[in-house]
Amino acid sequence: MFNKLFHILYDTIIITIIKKPHKIHIFTEFSQKNKVKKSYEKEFILNDSYKPHLLTNYLKDFFNESPYCYISLLDTATEQGAIPTCKKQKMEEFQNLVTSKYLCINDTWACYTSKPELEKQLKLLHDDLKVDFIFSPFLILSNFFKDKISGPIALYAFLQEESVTIAVFQNSTLLFGDYIDLNTLVEDELLLDNINETENTKTEDEIDIDAINLDDIDIDDDFGDLDSFGDEIADLDTLDDINSLESEETLEQQLDDNLEELNNQDDQKEENEQNKDKKEEKITMDFQFFSIIQKALGYYYHSDQYKSDFVENIYVADAAGVTREFKKYIEDEMFLNVFIRTIEVELELISLTKKELENL
Repeated sequence: MFNKLFHILYDTIIITIIKKPHKIHIFTEFSQKNKVKKSYEKEFILNDSYKPHLLTNYLKDFFNESPYCYISLLDTATEQGAIPTCKKQKMEEFQNLVTSKYLCINDTWACYTSKPELEKQLKLLHDDLKVDFIFSPFLILSNFFKDKISGPIALYAFLQEESVTIAVFQNSTLLFGDYIDLNTLVEDELLLDNINETENTKTEDEIDIDAINLDDIDIDDDFGDLDSFGDEIADLDTLDDINSLESEETLEQQLDDNLEELNNQDDQKEENEQNKDKKEEKITMDFQFFSIIQKALGYYYHSDQYKSDFVENIYVADAAGVTREFKKYIEDEMFLNVFIRTIEVELELISLTKKELENL
């Protein structure tokens, strides 16, 4: 009775935390009776000036507003994954879980994570603040595509700037799972060769020095009659009054105009170079995602550990902002039907948190 009364008086506040190598992203939602009232976003850059108490003090302000305040964290441990069984004796066939914690899902599959890394993540907060829920990216992926995983076999991928989560589901049962932290991934030689192969190709403006035969150059033909050339220079002496045609003010104005034009050209050049760099980074990222997915699917097909079947469709939860090139890579090289949905990870964390709160 009193609990319901308090819920009427106070908002439910859910704070989601996503920690990345160089920053911490905070998204906070206020809601009441499943209606969102307001939300806030905040980022803490992890540089030399960052101190843990800055994050703690920021979060404490929310706890002062409501007793129904919860913190949810996205698991970003490098050593994590998913196993297509929930029977402990069979789990060891896929992963040594001595230093891991695992969670069974629907009694059919499990996601696991490294204990040391989990403890480190939980120490992100200080004082009396604690993390209430920590969610595996495999839970994010399965919940986001809950309308699809109950169907025929398909490949699913959750793309973030820092990681790739891959799973194969059939009839709501996980058949294969893999997690790749891009920060610990060794550069693939094939990727580097593909991106840099044009560096060894000459541009249209480049000249092959070895192809020039100096014996073929006729000095007389090229320079003509030097005497007549001297006569032409002598004729220039008659133009001594040319400087008088322009005033000093006109010259200064021309100089100013020229300088402004040069500055504008420099700004445009810098902007073009930045856009080019961003485009190249996107292309590199797209190819890296494609390469990871291709290798993971190949491993699933050829490993005796997994019950494999032919995959025709891939569903992508995109939090990294892939381009059309990514889809083209998969369609052309893997012959899969590609379906891409943009995912807002913070909102998915909030959705999972609300489900957990309903079960309390």
